[in-house]
Amino acid sequence: MTKLSDLYGGKYPELDDLTDVNISSPSDGEVLTYNNGQWVNAEDGFKKVAEINVSSNTTYVEFTGLSGSNGDIYVIFFNLINHTSTTAYLGICINGDTTSTNYYRSSLIVNNTSVSSLRSNDHRAIPIGSDDRKTFGISYISLNNNDYSYLAHLVYGIPSEVRQFYTMVKYTSSVTSITSLKIQSNVTNGIGSGSKIRLYKMI
Repeated sequence: MTKLSDLYGGKYPELDDLTDVNISSPSDGEVLTYNNGQWVNAEDGFKKVAEINVSSNTTYVEFTGLSGSNGDIYVIFFNLINHTSTTAYLGICINGDTTSTNYYRSSLIVNNTSVSSLRSNDHRAIPIGSDDRKTFGISYISLNNNDYSYLAHLVYGIPSEVRQFYTMVKYTSSVTSITSLKIQSNVTNGIGSGSKIRLYKMI
């Protein structure tokens, strides 16, 4: 029986020594993928762009310096808490436009055994209950032929009152790029300390 080390001068080979593996400048988070007869390193589906850990209550957080263009998809993961006494609603505002009436939303709310829906001229897609209640959720953001829109799916409320919130939001203006995403609360300091928001981009 031939030992693998005997084929490589008495030492075990590096992964890149194998004839069907071609690794170039590997970095954290990459995986091996099979392409045209070779195993190569590549980013895996979504690349983390940025993470915001909220250390003090705030009315908004913002991801800047983005380079989104037509066909790009971003994903935001939310772990939110609201320390105020008023339920807060957050919108994901493109390129600094925080004017709520420049957006339309359609929402489906599941509350215990009841289901309701609504359509309104605002961007209030992400609810966080008052008095230290928490929201977990995910939002998919798309720029499709100059049309900015996003879909949010949230779970919020205390265990005995848990609710689900599904919302689609569309922007009223045509845009060719995403340079920033501002997550804005309609309540002052509605994004509480301890919140975490992570932004990823589809590769």
